[in-house]
Amino acid sequence: MAWTEVWASWGKGAMRMKSSVHEQEGWIDAKLASREADSAEYDAERAIDAAISAIEQAEDALVYALYSRKCSDELNNLL
Repeated sequence: MAWTEVWASWGKGAMRMKSSVHEQEGWIDAKLASREADSAEYDAERAIDAAISAIEQAEDALVYALYSRKCSDELNNLL
């Protein structure tokens, strides 16, 4: 086998290896992107839960404020 044939054969093997590495990098990038998406979805769910909780607390505070105002007005009318 001539040197040029060896070199050409090695070049083909190197190209196959580079192609394989690029495919693996693509798989790793896709896997990382999937994990990032999972994390973002989880964060969004927690943010929505926190927002719902804040709204519920605001509603409770409003009901208590209305009740307190009514009681105050009734007591002031007695005096």
